[in-house]
Amino acid sequence: MAIKQARRTDGNEGEHEPSDCAGLRKDVDHYNAGRIAQTPEFVYETTARLGISGRTRLLEVGAGTGQLTGTLLAAGSDVVAVEPAVPLAERLERNYASYAAPGQLRICTQLFESLQPGDFKPFPQIWSSDAWHWVDPAAGYRRAAELLVPGGLLSCTWRFPVLTEPDLQRRLNRVYSRLSPDLVRDPEAHIAELEPLLEEGRREVNESGYIVTSDHWIQQRRIDIPVNFYAELQLSFAQVAMLSTGQRGRTRGRHPRRSGCRRSGHDQPDHLAAGLPSGVCR
Repeated sequence: MAIKQARRTDGNEGEHEPSDCAGLRKDVDHYNAGRIAQTPEFVYETTARLGISGRTRLLEVGAGTGQLTGTLLAAGSDVVAVEPAVPLAERLERNYASYAAPGQLRICTQLFESLQPGDFKPFPQIWSSDAWHWVDPAAGYRRAAELLVPGGLLSCTWRFPVLTEPDLQRRLNRVYSRLSPDLVRDPEAHIAELEPLLEEGRREVNESGYIVTSDHWIQQRRIDIPVNFYAELQLSFAQVAMLSTGQRGRTRGRHPRRSGCRRSGHDQPDHLAAGLPSGVCR
């Protein structure tokens, strides 16, 4: 299947290439290796809570290399996956070629805000995992409302990983405090620190004038992964992708992956709430 690549036209600035998402173009391997796939249980629990079908036709915003896409496809949904970073979209197509060939997966390499509602039959659901913050809120909620059927749902999820071993997390924090402060996590106050961000997101949704919050929740899961895998996860974040090559090398070299602990669990809260940063909206 050929990836559909589109340009966005701006009345003031002419044509723009699809975004490469702040440096992720050069770190596709870290992104693909480090980002944790959403589980079938996540999709089942979400659809059950919301009373919606897990086998439907839906739009996914910011598909990356398929961390949520693959789970939605396996559940039986037909997915239109929007991924504006062409290298990520190409890896997505490679990862799920068996779904793309018969047409169950369609990939659009363009900004979500640039989609034309007339090009699509309205969707019952729009999903986004760790990506809605890339969408311009001034245009994104209106576009979501235009692309949804009446009563349709926008489901946005964010994941904020933190190591369950506080000493390891503090060692990481010392690295990130100098190179990427946004990645510093307080292992004792992790959830409490996120609450203001979640409240801000719900307020953004409800003030958009197009979509309102219908549900939101925080779910914590423990996932056991190799320490090296956790290092790849950190290196996949856009904050790190935007660092210089030397800074990324120092981040990689200082990661406590040779800590003597072969496997390291971490809590990964799945935030399903409103807008930016989390949400099920109607």
